[in-house]
Amino acid sequence: MTEAEFGRNERPDFSTLVQDAIGKGAALQDDSEHPASSFDDVAGHEACGKSARVRLATVLGESDYNTLSAFHFHGVFADAHPGSAESREVGGLTVRDVERIFQEELGDLKEYSPWMDIHVAIYDNDLDSYAHRLLDHSVPVLALRWPSADDRLPSHFYSLIVHVPDTQEVFEVISTTAPSDTRLVVRDFPMTRHVFQEEELVPLTHSSGPTQLHISRSHYDLDAVKAHYQQFFRMTPIHEVRDAKTGVGFVSFWHQTVSPSGEDRDSIRVQVMYWNRPDQSMTVAHTTAWLDRRLEQINSQYMLSYKSCWPIWGDNHYTVTKVPTADFQMVQRKYDEAGIGYMLFRKEESTFTGYFPMPGGMYLELQVFGDVPAGDGVRNWKPKNEEGQYALYCWEFTCPP
Repeated sequence: MTEAEFGRNERPDFSTLVQDAIGKGAALQDDSEHPASSFDDVAGHEACGKSARVRLATVLGESDYNTLSAFHFHGVFADAHPGSAESREVGGLTVRDVERIFQEELGDLKEYSPWMDIHVAIYDNDLDSYAHRLLDHSVPVLALRWPSADDRLPSHFYSLIVHVPDTQEVFEVISTTAPSDTRLVVRDFPMTRHVFQEEELVPLTHSSGPTQLHISRSHYDLDAVKAHYQQFFRMTPIHEVRDAKTGVGFVSFWHQTVSPSGEDRDSIRVQVMYWNRPDQSMTVAHTTAWLDRRLEQINSQYMLSYKSCWPIWGDNHYTVTKVPTADFQMVQRKYDEAGIGYMLFRKEESTFTGYFPMPGGMYLELQVFGDVPAGDGVRNWKPKNEEGQYALYCWEFTCPP
């Protein structure tokens, strides 16, 4: 459901707007340079920009298994003061450049691509409901069968991978049940794609609708990823998996492993994964390592402090909420000691959230649960406009040309 729908203030004609957009090709590859303008009425319009925010409405079945944090998908165009969004596209790399690369590399999804390692994964018992809708609208889908990591679990799992055309968004839907749509060709994938615990499958196999599983990134050096999480967040991987034949591997983390109380833990471990794929000879023109290094270089050059520029790649982030004050301040201190810049925002007199660059150049947002006094120069999350109204995304950034 959309966040506006969740708040019971969605536009009454929203469903019609969405259906009209689909009918006009919103689900298909772009046929012009700026096709989004054709679907502008679907977006949520902010004071300085646009947004598309939805959240999962999962039903896990038995009441004992209902402990699960809200999970959101946010697409944003944070324009800040008109025209300044473009100034955040620093270092000669634009969002449109990267969107084109994703489209070029993923194409019609006939084969697995390393660029599919960058995705969001959900679980659903009914893969056919997705396959039918996607294929009916001529959206390419890659279907996979892959082995379990534990012989106490089902021997195989199944995935549908789909790319939202001309975007950086790749989604994977995972299930214990194979899809039956005869238009799909299910291909074998040689290694596990998500490590389940036995007790997690009980609520999942009794659930209805999508349930969050993991956020996935790529990186050219998994040891560097592990060192970063250990140094800055005191976290170690909960899983490390590597295919001996190909050298492909991943590490996965669960932020709630450092939760101060086991009572706060979700029944399904929402993991953060980093894949490493040494052989990327199958790519068309760019490897994922190229993007990793390029974004890291941009961050190191421009993301100097919360008082200066915030590159647009900070919008590519995952979020951890309810971060204890001491943990948030620890991360701040460690980033300061390492000389790594980050972005902060305030609400009233307290720091509300921070965006911290991560290995591979994308970011982690930490929202504070507690009182962290906002220092000098921390911008308001919703600054007031000339009329005294709160205006989301109306920030001023100083980004060098």
